[in-house]
Amino acid sequence: MAASWTQTDPDPSCFRTSITFVNSGDRGTAGGSLVIYVNWLDQIKVTKATDSVTAQIPPVGRGETVRMDYRFCLQGRPADTYAAATQWNYAIYE
Repeated sequence: MAASWTQTDPDPSCFRTSITFVNSGDRGTAGGSLVIYVNWLDQIKVTKATDSVTAQIPPVGRGETVRMDYRFCLQGRPADTYAAATQWNYAIYE
């Protein structure tokens, strides 16, 4: 199966992503942390090793849903490429 990405920001050194956190547990969270791995792409070919960015996840109360819209910009963009988020990892704290 092939993956494909699209440029999400007019500035090719930046990307945007939205993530929705749904707390279906029986108590609220204290927040968390998010790591997004970013590749520089030319069409769908990776042209440079992965970089990463981090962000905080806000507390999410019991039964709440929180949507976060993120925009990140990175340095060192190779010519004719754009930044694309290719993997997300997160940790939620109780």
